[in-house]
Amino acid sequence: SIVGWLDTGIISSSGSSNVQALAQFSNQFGIAILSTGAGTYFILRRVFT
Repeated sequence: SIVGWLDTGIISSSGSSNVQALAQFSNQFGIAILSTGAGTYFILRRVFT
């Protein structure tokens, strides 16, 4: 996946099974999460700034 490098970095920096599960999840839905997160971030920034 496009965010595979990010997942790998997260997994190697933490042995937590929660983090590994999250990384597997974002590996499947990485693009959707990324675009949703970016959209939410910019909307919140507009609201609170």
